Amino acid sequence: MTDNNRIKKDLKAHLENTFRKIKSHDGWDLLDIPNLSENELLSTAENYGLENDSQTRAFCKFIAMGTNFASLDFQSRLQEIPDLVNSIKDLISKFEQEIKEFSDIANFFSTLIHSFIKLVINTKHNLKMALPHLEEATIHMKVMSEALRPESADELSQEDMVDIDLALSNMSNGIAKLLEHSKSSRNESIVLDGKISNLKENIENKITVVENRIGFGNLLPKVGASLGMVSGASATTAAVESIAFGGTGVLVLGGLSFPPLGAILLGASVGALGVGSLLLLMIKLWEKHQYKALEYLKLILDKLNNLNSANLSFMGYMNKSEENAYKILNDMEFFKRNVKNSSTRYRKINAAISSKALESTNEIIKTIYQIDQIDLSNWCNHHIELFSLENN
Repeated sequence: MTDNNRIKKDLKAHLENTFRKIKSHDGWDLLDIPNLSENELLSTAENYGLENDSQTRAFCKFIAMGTNFASLDFQSRLQEIPDLVNSIKDLISKFEQEIKEFSDIANFFSTLIHSFIKLVINTKHNLKMALPHLEEATIHMKVMSEALRPESADELSQEDMVDIDLALSNMSNGIAKLLEHSKSSRNESIVLDGKISNLKENIENKITVVENRIGFGNLLPKVGASLGMVSGASATTAAVESIAFGGTGVLVLGGLSFPPLGAILLGASVGALGVGSLLLLMIKLWEKHQYKALEYLKLILDKLNNLNSANLSFMGYMNKSEENAYKILNDMEFFKRNVKNSSTRYRKINAAISSKALESTNEIIKTIYQIDQIDLSNWCNHHIELFSLENN
């Protein structure tokens, strides 16, 4: 099933379920529909920072048209039905558009997870490939420490210098390989962090919009349901055959057929009870969409924060490896420049540098084993359900 068809099917199911709830008179108050102007609604919406939110504007337009519809005479209602239908189509279209955006967010989040998994797996492999070189480097460092013999006053022999040159060469190769892998993985982790931050900002902005919609919706006069209202909506079912509503027994919205809405709209041409049912149906749909959207966005944001923490922890490992590698290479450069100086003072300094480089290398080896222990099972088994109004 394509994404668009899934979204339309979900909206249709929710509309029909909402209509069944109206028929059950599920604890809602009796009908009370004051006339509301679109400008008044938009002005209130602006107080919630929603002046540029297309879904809120479509909702305000529909509410204004619906609440004023009941005050019209029969002939005027018939003339206004196409505009009312179009306002519903527009609102449904905004729902579909936002649900598609939620699907895109979920899919992009899954892409970020796959990028993190791939990054960690590749890094584990590359660092473990460098591990033998590092372990070999520790042997060479021990050889250098022994050759230096800081307690000896003798000059370094030719054999000592050969051992030291070989040790320095092999150490540099091992550390250089590690530094290359660490820098590459760190840079990838930084890029991933940027993508995570952008998605977080996007989701947080959407959460703010949805929370503001909920706050705005709470200010709207309550439209209730009664059994009489539903009776008024269904009393003119035969008129649904009108071509204006897409054929026998259906109302076509956004390419989908909604029989319950067709009955309600035709009822609206007869009396206020019918339009009350229509208003209630769409208001309940809009309210549920906001609360489900808020729940869904917060779920993804929570998981995204977990991914962000995991990536920052991984980045910390890479930073530590890179810092230790730079430290070792810097120490080795100092060592090369001064290794032939046979003074007691420099022999002690060089021996201390060799010992420090050995400690740094062991720290790197320890970090590699820590990286190898990163558990990816939770991320590999990760799955986020696509947004649905009918999911519990």
